[in-house]
Amino acid sequence: MEPGYDSSISMKPRRFLLFVLAVAVSFGLASAGAEETVNLVDLDPNEGVRESGKELMALSLDLHRLEPIELNAQRLLIGVHGYASEGYEWVYPLQTMDDDSTTTYFFRWDYSKCPQESATILKGKIEKLLEKHPQFSEVSVVGHSLGGVLVSTLIDDWPVRKPTEMHAIAAPLAGMGSMLERCGEILPDRIPVTVRFYQWRTQHKLDGAFKNLEEDPQVVKIEGSLAVTLPDTYRDRRLGHNWAVSWVAERIAHARKPSE
Repeated sequence: MEPGYDSSISMKPRRFLLFVLAVAVSFGLASAGAEETVNLVDLDPNEGVRESGKELMALSLDLHRLEPIELNAQRLLIGVHGYASEGYEWVYPLQTMDDDSTTTYFFRWDYSKCPQESATILKGKIEKLLEKHPQFSEVSVVGHSLGGVLVSTLIDDWPVRKPTEMHAIAAPLAGMGSMLERCGEILPDRIPVTVRFYQWRTQHKLDGAFKNLEEDPQVVKIEGSLAVTLPDTYRDRRLGHNWAVSWVAERIAHARKPSE
């Protein structure tokens, strides 16, 4: 020990520093667990699709990036799940719509609340994301079922000035149950010139979520939107509520390919 070295003084800040580092590491590990990500390429669209779906739905309530942002990625793609989703219906569609020019995200939200609340949250996150990554020149938001209702509520006061596609798949835009009483008006007043809004409707009596309802809750008139009725079968199977996401994803991906 060097002359004049007072260990009773120097050890206090050293112990304090070690304590701070320990707390920081502990907090960091806890945060890392809470913020664990899902990689789009690792999801299994085949035999393991149910487990992959569980991974998506185990994500925290937030907007989650599913892959690295490439410098040449010009399109921001966001999938929005529906009520009580198990996530599996999104695995193949997200992988199908993704390409080298796209960065794909998944929005986990609290479907027990009115969709307007989560739509406001998502809108703010999209704004911040575009500010941070100005290379994104277009936006595509795809919502299924109640997630499609959420997407429709994004349209009013849409702040993004870049070309935007919004897709509502098998969405009860006319409202179901007590939705209109609890949540009020859910349809946009008008569609901005920067937005193209697509309504993808399953056939009423083939959709397990709607077939027992007297009126088809998908059918609403929104000036400026494009409504498409899906066929009755897909891959030799009944085209129902969840299967609709895959059918639409293939159409979206095909539309982006340059004509040969």
